[in-house]
Amino acid sequence: MKRKEETGVSRLSAVDYMDDGTPICLSVEIDQQKGEAIFDFDGTGPEVYSSCNAPPAVTMAAVIY
Repeated sequence: MKRKEETGVSRLSAVDYMDDGTPICLSVEIDQQKGEAIFDFDGTGPEVYSSCNAPPAVTMAAVIY
């Protein structure tokens, strides 16, 4: 595994939980050389039958914020 100084890539991750225990997982990979960031929600709980779901536009707004 190469160090951040060699690749210019930072990796961050976090997990939080909804009131019902559903996980919200987020991994962020920031490439300083390319000026890019990848937000990966893999591992997040599935959609539920309620008003707790976030459509893609809301998710994008939260990422930009």
